[in-house]
Amino acid sequence: MTCKKPIVAALATLAFSTADAVAQTAGGLATRGLTASIAPDPATDNLITTQTNIYGTPGGLIDMPTAEMAPDSQLSTTVSFYGTGNNMTTRTTLTFQVLPRLSASFRYSGIGGLAADPGRPTFSTLYDRSFDLRFRLLNEGKYIPAVAIGLQDFIGTGVYGGEYLVATKSIGKRLRVTGGIGWGRLGSSGAFGSTGTRPTSLLGEGGIPTYDRWFRGDIAAFGGLSFAATDKLSFGVEYSSDGYVREMRDGAITRKSSVNFTASYEVSEALCFNAYSLYGEEIGASVTISLNPRSPAMKGGTEGAPLPVSPRDAAAADLGWTTDTARTTRARTTLASLLEREGIALHGMDLNGTRARVQIRNNRYGQRPQALGRTARAMTRSLPASVEVFTITQMVEGQPTSSATFRRSDLERLEHAPANAMLAALASFRPS
Repeated sequence: MTCKKPIVAALATLAFSTADAVAQTAGGLATRGLTASIAPDPATDNLITTQTNIYGTPGGLIDMPTAEMAPDSQLSTTVSFYGTGNNMTTRTTLTFQVLPRLSASFRYSGIGGLAADPGRPTFSTLYDRSFDLRFRLLNEGKYIPAVAIGLQDFIGTGVYGGEYLVATKSIGKRLRVTGGIGWGRLGSSGAFGSTGTRPTSLLGEGGIPTYDRWFRGDIAAFGGLSFAATDKLSFGVEYSSDGYVREMRDGAITRKSSVNFTASYEVSEALCFNAYSLYGEEIGASVTISLNPRSPAMKGGTEGAPLPVSPRDAAAADLGWTTDTARTTRARTTLASLLEREGIALHGMDLNGTRARVQIRNNRYGQRPQALGRTARAMTRSLPASVEVFTITQMVEGQPTSSATFRRSDLERLEHAPANAMLAALASFRPS
């Protein structure tokens, strides 16, 4: 490999150095210091991200890949566009985090403004399907970055075809730095070397992996930064190595600069919006909708067991506590403490001799009955024995939404009643 542009090649230093670290580790040369450096850093959470780029793959940059990964089992759909009129390009991408280190993407694109190749039918928009794979070779350690290898559009015509080796390192909790080298589209601007000639003809009739192109042809460096300004708002800037050669040739895009910018706003775990400034001329946007079976929207059923109901003793008729301010305050404090451990905040409480009214804010449970049940159990363990009736009101944004009333004696009876009927039903069940 010969170096054509040493200045640009400096951007690839991070990727080359980490690739060397991978080789040393694979060769069994890890010393105690190296072992410490490649140990996952708990503070970085292995560079997990819920953001996607304009191609719909995990990462906080724009056109360029990173070594970031989505949460395990995450399924996301990204719709992005840039350009206007006949030159508009849209990409719809479905990405699945197959394994903690492996992600796969399927993309359907409509690329406007391209001219048909000689001998091909004319069209106003080129519709193209593409598949991507990304595998993380090395998790981030305390001193070295995460390293990933990837194939972009590796089956068929290869309109977006490219391969890459990329490294990403977090600096603090909010800044991530990425550097890498790419081939194909990712090596089409600012090439500093070559690994041979990259074929352009299809294998067979198309629709099969383009293995004869992988990691062949010109090599270029890319890099970028992403910064999380808040838990919801983040920004990114990148130096792109994609020359958009065909789009530039056909006048579908104007590429004045290699620098791109993005701003991202995460509305929730399931919804994220991005805006892009591309190549000094174009603007674009995307929306990503995500779901994860490991973190369902309707949570419940996997938490620890609730507190047991505490039965009362013979002092249920004692109302002497009602004149003791210290005991009343202690009851409120104890209830608030028990609820806090359950992920529930005590918003307010009104307590008299036989009745208690509480207002709660449910900060944990997707199913409201869970919050009611755990609150009622905590009340049996903290309120004086004479309090028989519990009324629990759930508050949302400072407003009452629903109330439920329980008799304490019913809770005690049902909690400790024999489970004969249930056990009999289980005993009669025989798997087929």
